[in-house]
Amino acid sequence: MDGQNGFLIFRQKDLNGLVCAVPEHGNRPLFLTPTNWEFGGRIDKDHAPKGFRYEEALSLAGINGFYLHHSVCC
Repeated sequence: MDGQNGFLIFRQKDLNGLVCAVPEHGNRPLFLTPTNWEFGGRIDKDHAPKGFRYEEALSLAGINGFYLHHSVCC
């Protein structure tokens, strides 16, 4: 994985499908607490979940430090 463009993924425990992507070498937002979020792994452009807008995530994470993604699951 490219260390500069990888993301750490955190899953919201109470809202199924909501994830927060944080640049691998960035600061984690203060709202990512163990009470409400769990670590979900690392991703890069070639291993992003279905529907995850990787280029958008890079752009928005550059502005506010994170990217929120919600996937609707069956």
